[in-house]
Formats: sequence, C-alpha cells, structure tokens
Amino acid sequence: MMEHRLGELFALVTACCWVASSFCFESAGRRMGSLVVNLVRLVLALGLLGMLCLVRRGMFLPLDAPASAWLWLSLSGVLGFFLSDMCLFRAFVLQGARRSMLMLSLAPVFAALLDVLVRRYPLSWFDLLGMTLTLAGVMWVTLERSGSDAPHTRRDKRQGAVLALLAAVAQALGATTAAHGMRLEDGGQYDAMAATFIRAVAGAVCFGLLIAALGWGRRLMAGLKDRQAMIAVSCGAVMGPVLGVTFFLESLQHVQSGVTQTIASTVPVLMLPVVYFQRQERIGLRSISGACVAVAGVVVLCLT
Repeated sequence: MMEHRLGELFALVTACCWVASSFCFESAGRRMGSLVVNLVRLVLALGLLGMLCLVRRGMFLPLDAPASAWLWLSLSGVLGFFLSDMCLFRAFVLQGARRSMLMLSLAPVFAALLDVLVRRYPLSWFDLLGMTLTLAGVMWVTLERSGSDAPHTRRDKRQGAVLALLAAVAQALGATTAAHGMRLEDGGQYDAMAATFIRAVAGAVCFGLLIAALGWGRRLMAGLKDRQAMIAVSCGAVMGPVLGVTFFLESLQHVQSGVTQTIASTVPVLMLPVVYFQRQERIGLRSISGACVAVAGVVVLCLT
C-alpha cells in the first residue's frame, strides 16, 4: 500500500515539474523554434542526467544496463521524447492547443488498456472511477472556449486531430515500453534516472538527424547564441526531461502506467493558478469546476 502511495506522489510531482517546464519551453520555443528547443533540451538533459548518475551511481553512462533495457528504453525514447512531441507540436499548429491537449488527455486510457492487455495489470472499480473523474475534469477545463484561438480549416482540424491522437498513443506506448525496459530478469527494477538517460539519448539522436536532414544547422547555432532562450530551455530541461521524466519513471515502478498517466495528465489543471497569478489571465467557472472534478479524481486514485 505504501509503495502504491509513493507511486502516486511521484506522478503528482511529475505533473508539477511538467507545468514548470512547459512555460520554460514555451518561452524558448518562441525565440528558437520547437525543433531546436527539443534537441537542445535533450542534450542539456543528457549532461545533467550523466552528472547526477555519476554522483549517485558512480558512472556517467548507464553501462550496467542490459541489452534488453537499452532496446526497450531506446524504443520508449523514440516514442515518448520524439514521435509524441513531434505529432503534438504539429497538432498545435493545425488545430490549436486546446483541442490538441484534449485529445492528448486520452493517453491514460490507452495506457490503461495496455496495462490490461500487455502487462496483465487489473484495474479496480475505484481506479476506473478515479481515472474517469480526473480525465473528465481535465477535458472540461481544456474545452473552455478561448477568444485567442485562431481559426482553422476543417482539413487542418482533421489532420490535427489525427496527429494529436497519434501523440496520445505514442505517449502511452512510451510509458508501457519504459516500464518493460526497467524490469530486470532477476525481478528487480533498473534505476529510473539511468533509464531516463537512455530514453533521452534516443530522442536526441532522432531530433538531431531530423534537423540535419532539414538543413537547419544555422537555426540551431542562432538559437545557441540566444542567451535568454538558453536560460529558459536550461531551466525547462531540469524540470522536464531530468526531474519530471525521472519521477514519471519512478512512478511507473510503483503503480500501473494508466494511473501514472492519469495523475500526470492534470498538467492543464495545475497550470490554472500559475496563469492567474503570474499572467493575470481570467479563469472562468468552467475551469474552476473542472479543476475540482480533476482533483477529486486524483483523491479517489490516492485513497484506493
């Protein structure tokens, strides 16, 4: 029971870290572009993760990871760090962030199905109730109309919906493959921080190859010279790929990935007080009521 609580706490800390990192990456992305931000944040994360692993484990590189762990965690990095973010950022452009985040909220549903079908983890009625409440609250908040939404054509919306759905599936698959990759043959669990390092390597390689194929070397160099953008992306790298993803993987070692994904999906709700106090944005009744429903769902998950 205590292990279950610890996993839920790690998932909640993950969501808080991702709230902070999202604002940092938003600021950096406006100055250097999303592709460059993705590559730079992962390279910075690799350096930080390597140093932390050196202090904690006595080795910079995860050389003690078995071949099977490298295989599954690399696949997880391609799915979670590369494919999911690529699809999601393109969906933002095609159909807007509000609709895209709504469809990304389906990731816990896919993760729960994979738990049942692949990992053979049963879900209790209270788990299902808590997940339903949390997702309903997140969707209710995300569906609130915003006057700043740009118009999009029907074709763009269809393409954006498909891409956002792919992002949700890739995120769920990334979580499932990561959980499988961290499970060792002796029944133990591989270190979550070292596992994050392997996933980040795979994601960085994919983004590096894409930027090279697009011939965006000059954009990359220009972004590296932008001091303000580099400060933002550095802070985001600490809170996102380093701390956030490490806590996410720690959570996967204690609870079902569907539960972890559900609690982590409360990011849009946790953003509400930040945008209210920091950006002075008006928050409507729908956002407040949705936040209450989502919090109630997390409470149900944590009490079961």
